[in-house]
Amino acid sequence: NAPKIAQYYQAEARAKGAMVLEANVSSIDSNSASSDSSKFSITTDLGTLQAKTVVVATGIWTQALLKSLDIALPIIPVAHPYAYGPSRPVRDIKQPFVRWPERHIYARDHGEVDGFGSYDHEPVIGNPKHSALCDRVTERYGDTQRTAEND
Repeated sequence: NAPKIAQYYQAEARAKGAMVLEANVSSIDSNSASSDSSKFSITTDLGTLQAKTVVVATGIWTQALLKSLDIALPIIPVAHPYAYGPSRPVRDIKQPFVRWPERHIYARDHGEVDGFGSYDHEPVIGNPKHSALCDRVTERYGDTQRTAEND
């Protein structure tokens, strides 16, 4: 039950002093030139917010959201079938994300194509042997973050 799980962790975060907002976030930028203690500027549909600490829990969308910070976070890949339909004209009104929960499938409008995904499969559990660092991260930043503690 994903909504209950999310609500539980949001309540835990609030209990530890986090502010949880219902907002569409379009970017998170560094505020290194700021004279106050705010390290980040978060652009949302509620306006621009300032924060000293930000927890990003957006799953596969994390990389796109943090692209202006020039950091690469290792994302653990999961097996999840997803396909794109044929090209078509862009609709005048973007269609909503649609789920068919009884079939464990969903569809979303990607502009010139539709995307189709399925959750109707056994979970594939990743079991990293040493650390969550992937080749893309170590190629970009070197292996300086790995220590005997990580192995």
